[in-house]
Amino acid sequence: MKPLAASWVDVFVFPGDKLFKLEDGDNIRIGQGVFKKGEYLVAVKPGYLHKDGNKVWVETAQKRYIPCVGDVVIGVIVERSSEFYQVDIGGFSTALLPLLAFEGATKRNRPHLTVGSCVYARVVSTDRDSEPQLSCLLPGTQHSWVTGETIFGELNQGNLVHCSISLCRNILLGKNSVFTELGKYIAFEQATGMNGRIWVRSQSAGHIVLLSNLLVCSENMTNEQLNAMIRNLVSKMTATTPTAIDEATNGR
Repeated sequence: MKPLAASWVDVFVFPGDKLFKLEDGDNIRIGQGVFKKGEYLVAVKPGYLHKDGNKVWVETAQKRYIPCVGDVVIGVIVERSSEFYQVDIGGFSTALLPLLAFEGATKRNRPHLTVGSCVYARVVSTDRDSEPQLSCLLPGTQHSWVTGETIFGELNQGNLVHCSISLCRNILLGKNSVFTELGKYIAFEQATGMNGRIWVRSQSAGHIVLLSNLLVCSENMTNEQLNAMIRNLVSKMTATTPTAIDEATNGR
C-alpha cells in the first residue's frame, strides 16, 4: 500500500480524497471514514487520517458509533433469546452475541448474563442488512471464562463512563496517559471500548470517582497538564471521602 502523498497520515482529509493505492498482497483493515474504490482507498468523511499497523481510518467528531470488524467494544445486555444476547453498543442497532461465544463455554457450562450486565467483546461481523455480531473469543488463548483470566467477557461491578470515541481511540493507541500515570499511584482495572465507553473498577469508591472524573477531564488536556493534575490530586488523597475527591477534581 503506497500513500499518494508523503503527508497523508495525521492530516485533515475531505470526502473524495484518494489516500492510498493498493498493491498485490496488501492486507488492509479498513476502518470508519474510508472506502475501497477500485485500487484506491478513498475518504468518505471529513476528518484526520490515521494509520496504525495495517488499519486505516478517518477520525471524525461523530458521537454515534459505527461498528467495524476488529473493534473492541463495551456493550450492555438488553435482551436474551435462546441463541443470542441482544447487546447495546451505542450503534444504529443492537448487536448479537451468541450464548456460546465465550472461551471454554459449552451448553452446560456457560456465562448467564442478565439484562443490564456489561460485557467486553470484539466485533467480528458487520453487514448493512443485518445486525453486527460480537464475540468474546480470542484466538490463541488457553484460558476459560470460568477462571476470570480472559480478556473478553462480563465486566462485573465497577463503573461505566460514557465519553467521546476519539478519547477512547487515543487511550487505546497510547496517546492519552491518564491510565499510565494513575497506575503509578493507585490499583485499578479498566476496559476501553472503541464505542465511546470505558469501564473502571477499584477497591476504593473514592478511586472510582477519581478515575471517572479524570477521564472526562482528560479529553481537553495535554498529557503534561493531565500528569501534573494527577500528581497534585494523589498527593492530597489520604483518608478523604468520595465527595471531597469529586470537589477536588472539579477544582472547587
